[in-house]
Amino acid sequence: MTHFEFFSISESHAMLPSTYLLFFPMSLFLILGSVQAQSLTRYPDPFIGTANGGNTFPGAVRPWGMVSVSPHTAPGAPSGYLHGQQYFYGFGHVHLSGTGCADLGSVILAATRGKIQTDPEQYRCRFSSESASPGYYRLRLEEPRLVAEVGATSRAGITRITSLLQGEVNILIDAGRSLSLLGGGSVRILSNNEVEGFNIGGGICGESNRQRVFFAARFSHPSIEHGVWIGTQVSHDSTASATDAPVGSWFRFSTTKGMRIMIKVGISYVSIENARRNLDVELPHWDFDRVQSESDSAWSSELSRIRVEDESEADLTKFYTALYHTLLHPNIINDVNGEYRLMGQRGTGVVARNDRYSVFSLWDTYRTLHPFLTLVYPERQSAMVQTMIDMSKESGWLPKWEIASNETYLMVGDPAVSVLCQRDTRL
Repeated sequence: MTHFEFFSISESHAMLPSTYLLFFPMSLFLILGSVQAQSLTRYPDPFIGTANGGNTFPGAVRPWGMVSVSPHTAPGAPSGYLHGQQYFYGFGHVHLSGTGCADLGSVILAATRGKIQTDPEQYRCRFSSESASPGYYRLRLEEPRLVAEVGATSRAGITRITSLLQGEVNILIDAGRSLSLLGGGSVRILSNNEVEGFNIGGGICGESNRQRVFFAARFSHPSIEHGVWIGTQVSHDSTASATDAPVGSWFRFSTTKGMRIMIKVGISYVSIENARRNLDVELPHWDFDRVQSESDSAWSSELSRIRVEDESEADLTKFYTALYHTLLHPNIINDVNGEYRLMGQRGTGVVARNDRYSVFSLWDTYRTLHPFLTLVYPERQSAMVQTMIDMSKESGWLPKWEIASNETYLMVGDPAVSVLCQRDTRL
């Protein structure tokens, strides 16, 4: 039996009609402002939707986060992951959730032993013991005998590799591939524990969109050896660039049993400098557990906008997993300094207030997602509407299906109008 209680709308929702009640088949729930929840993050299951056409991903991400550090087990899949596959191909740092075609998945980090391999089919490995919760993912890599855990802030990711035996470990950063394109990219090694570069991605559903995903990465320990690759040619050089070809960097570490190596990666769609700034501001430390704790708090805060009490744990898992997935896209795309790529033209803009958002799959989301956000997360919806208006000023058109400030021209109609016309009583 479902139990519910009535609460008043919080001050942040004071301008919403007090008569809003939403009905779902499983139960009646109430819209709340910021009610403190007890461990609501125990309910979402990031593995739900990762098979049978759901095309979600199980990796670490913050609410509406730019960065999502998630495993690739099926590189041709829209999110890079299909539950039940045998091999791990690395962690990507930006992903799409629930789409019908692949894109993003850029800046791939993998861990190996032995000879440096540049082909994913060569450096892949079997894995086991997966677990995931909002903001956290873990698995065991069988052949290299490593445990990998990942976490994320809004604009940076952190990976913790634990060696289960003594020996050398390779960390690969593949900058030439995304989930949809072998577009090439560039890497530059700055020292024995730092590298920067970018990936060229795009081409969702065969379209002509292209984007550059810039990164700056640091290691918690100095490497004993490092280099780059272009195609199949591995060297000890410090720079490499390629178009429509594999390119990446590799670092080799000497480890003891139980030793941990951490890798932090800042991401930007504007520049390498901004990727480094995002990393410096959001992840200035090496405290992996702190990142996980802060992610749990962030998710708990957002999930607590809606409180459901039900005797069925299974139904609560279904509900809060669905809510969890609604808070992934559209995601923020501006850097910590407010900069973002302009829509439909060269150059950068700076947000005046709020955040800039990306991944407007409006033909899919105008019906239910945006009305829902208007009711429950109106401050986010207002920022998304402002983003759409700014995009129209920059490009001359409202977005239809946008990724990384590029219009992909997927789908039909003009769904943006429906979103802009949804009633918000604060306006």
